[in-house]
Amino acid sequence: EQIETLFMMTAVPYGYLSSSIVKEVAALNGPIDSFVPPAVKAALVKKYSETGRPDGMEAP
Repeated sequence: EQIETLFMMTAVPYGYLSSSIVKEVAALNGPIDSFVPPAVKAALVKKYSETGRPDGMEAP
């Protein structure tokens, strides 16, 4: 048998969190340390230092 669907629940404190929020905070040079592993943080910091804000996001 093969697994067709895998559903992973998040911990309650992170229920409000989405990847879009994390990307926007990273693009604005905000703290994301408590939401992502160090490797992901490094990749986001690199990406937004090179490209600026994510596509479609307007300045506050």
